[in-house]
Amino acid sequence: MSKWSFTNRDDRDADELMSRQMQVIPATLPDFFTEQVMEQVRHTEMDAPTGMNLRKLSGMRRNRVIKKLQWGSAVTIGTAFMAFVLVSSYSAYVRNSLQIVQTYTYSAPLPSLMFGDNKPDFDIGLMEAQALGVVQQANVQATDKGYTLMLRDVVADPTRMVLSLQIVDEKGQPAELAMDRFDFEQLHLKDQQGEDIGQLRGIMPMETRIGSDHSKQKYVMLIYIFPDKQPKDKVLIQSNVNELKTSKDGKKSLKGNWNFSYTADMEKANSLVVTSDLNESYTTPEGLHVKMDQLVHTPAGVQLKFTTSLPEAAAALTPMELRNKLTVMFHLEDAKGQELSRINSSKDGGYVDRSFAYTMKEEEGTATLHWNYYFSYLPYDSMNVRFVLDGYSIPVKSNDSITFRPEELKQQPVIFNKQGDHLEIHDMKITEIKDEPGISAWMMVSGSFANQFKADQWVAHDPDGKEYRVVFRGSYTDGEKATISKPNTGTSPSYFIAKGLTALPKELTLVRTITDKRYTDVDWSFDLPKIERNEALKSIPIP
Repeated sequence: MSKWSFTNRDDRDADELMSRQMQVIPATLPDFFTEQVMEQVRHTEMDAPTGMNLRKLSGMRRNRVIKKLQWGSAVTIGTAFMAFVLVSSYSAYVRNSLQIVQTYTYSAPLPSLMFGDNKPDFDIGLMEAQALGVVQQANVQATDKGYTLMLRDVVADPTRMVLSLQIVDEKGQPAELAMDRFDFEQLHLKDQQGEDIGQLRGIMPMETRIGSDHSKQKYVMLIYIFPDKQPKDKVLIQSNVNELKTSKDGKKSLKGNWNFSYTADMEKANSLVVTSDLNESYTTPEGLHVKMDQLVHTPAGVQLKFTTSLPEAAAALTPMELRNKLTVMFHLEDAKGQELSRINSSKDGGYVDRSFAYTMKEEEGTATLHWNYYFSYLPYDSMNVRFVLDGYSIPVKSNDSITFRPEELKQQPVIFNKQGDHLEIHDMKITEIKDEPGISAWMMVSGSFANQFKADQWVAHDPDGKEYRVVFRGSYTDGEKATISKPNTGTSPSYFIAKGLTALPKELTLVRTITDKRYTDVDWSFDLPKIERNEALKSIPIP
């Protein structure tokens, strides 16, 4: 899996918002669609940095599903998404007036966009939610200026609330550009006191095939979680939409009023929640303490909650501001040892990840973190499921260094070998490019890292002792080792950039001040408590 790293700080802002947000949905072809059903998986590497802040989702091309973004030595994954078609006959409301705003609910519900007439089989969690009766057909809409914004389906679930949203033009056809450039910050999920409680964690454009090599966006599926406050019996879905983008570049817009509200009934879903307390804990040889807290089963998903803490001696190795960069690596497997989901723990050959989001909260002034992982589906109500800890990583202070003469690099690359990490520096030049402003020293690099690499921090020192911040720009392959490809191997070269170094020095010292240390010397697993499968779900096959 190739990962790209950018150097703009705005890219880092999107880390928590988009981290693990889009699940890769294992799909089989449903048999309930009235016309063509297709699955299309695209693997797209991200373009060069643009500096946009992806916390602002408006204008983002969602046909490139973004899974994780970080700054500096962090990474962006252009991950796959599934597109499918549901063509069903329905009567489109067409109006000619461009001035009168209408908001209403259909008396006769439109066909479901997400489910059609039968059960879906592309997402077991949604399939189970439908069987348990927590999928609501909202069918509310607002029309203005020839465009209609519609909320069609609502999966009213406390683990993930899933909405299907559609914009159609005056001919009743899906308005692809308006959906593609839609500002989802104009939608709010609120409790009965009017407080925002929903957090957007997934944007999934659902497409229909037009011809043999073209597809068109039909609607958007949105995934929300409730990280701070679990919903009670009612959740208000509120649209405050006053502008639609109607061009590819987002520069052309239409002012109007597409406001609506819908109250989702959470009572049934909340009555079906099964919470299991977990009395399991483990301390790694290096001192990380992992305490499992709760397992929460809801109609459309599962939440796994646990707490990590570091003793004073281990915590002292990591600067306070980096302690929240801890990553826990684990996987879940069935009784035969087959993996059901692998989290943060890559292995060669890829992995399956059924989680679609996580939250992490710090206890201020401590090395204690509270985690909640959200899964679309975990079958511990039908089989034995085992949690297996694979390790963890955390940035720690280091002082690894290498000194070299830049003018000699073309004849002989210099090699950095520290803590199981291998880095080669092949060339160095003074330059700047349009999206990396400022003349700097660019070092062409390759290598393989036993540690995580993504949170490493580097600096460079010239012979006069002046220090320069170093950032990584390029791509690497994540597996049991992180690998940066050598130059001239068919991939774009990767660089360490010493920011502000404007002339080649006779000698340069490269220092790694923070190592994203990976610890895998762990030995701990336990069985999740099995719960009784709901009678309404027994007809649903378990993959």
